Amino acid sequence: MRTLFVLLAALTLTSCSKQSQICGRMETLCGTERADCEALVKSTQENFGDEGVAGLHACFSDARSCNEASGCVAGKGLKALGDAMGEFLQGVKKGLEDKK
Repeated sequence: MRTLFVLLAALTLTSCSKQSQICGRMETLCGTERADCEALVKSTQENFGDEGVAGLHACFSDARSCNEASGCVAGKGLKALGDAMGEFLQGVKKGLEDKK
């Protein structure tokens, strides 16, 4: 039980640390309010999981301007749109199949 607690604590701290770093970078580059950034990171976490936050973190770490950081966010949004469109088209394909 103690091991599980330590593992959960470590994962939480890692996630919080990435959020803090992302938001600190966004504040520096764009002057973004921390609350707005925290909402963005939360949304990324909900939609893409830890992998999505890690990708956003990596992109923000390399960003050299506000425009580039904004591109990181736009890229995540476009990926979600592409994934949704792919699922939509799969549904259309299934709907068009002739099943009697």
